Amino acid sequence: MKITKRQLRKLIKESVDDGRPIEGEGDDMYREKFISLITAGDLASAEMLAESLGIDLFPMVAYNVNTVKAVLAPLLGDRKIEDYLYAVADGSFYEAAFFPTLLQSLQSFPSLCAGMKYDETIRLINGDPENYQYYADAEMGIGMTYQSSITDGRTMKHVVKDWLIAILFLKLESMHKSGRYSSISEMLSMMSGK
Repeated sequence: MKITKRQLRKLIKESVDDGRPIEGEGDDMYREKFISLITAGDLASAEMLAESLGIDLFPMVAYNVNTVKAVLAPLLGDRKIEDYLYAVADGSFYEAAFFPTLLQSLQSFPSLCAGMKYDETIRLINGDPENYQYYADAEMGIGMTYQSSITDGRTMKHVVKDWLIAILFLKLESMHKSGRYSSISEMLSMMSGK
């Protein structure tokens, strides 16, 4: 008689049940619930549930673009993004290329970059292990939209917002890897300066 891994896990769980899911099982079992809570704006409940189950919530946030946006987009205000884009437009028409100006101007808007200076932002971008592909995809989106904004008159605001979220995600990921923070909420609080 053969037994599947799932059946073996269940048998082991039943024999040594201490109330916690077996490693890997909890992630799949509760993934949809976590995603639902986070995208609905209830990060606190998701964190409490994850803590009670002994599950690291960060990977669940990181592997879903909707949860990344739900967690990080509130750090960005539309008006601040517009002000930032005006500063970039002023600095890139005559003096420098668009993308370098986008990066250089960012440090003048600390609420959009978690207070990071230019060098720290560049270090995060260059050190991105690309486990999640958010930054690479967002930068590619900027390039494609930049071309079409000149030819078709489209706005760059939404892709710049996605790019800013990707930069904030790199910061969040580096904070998580450091092991100094107990929750995503704590990291977000540090990033927003609260």
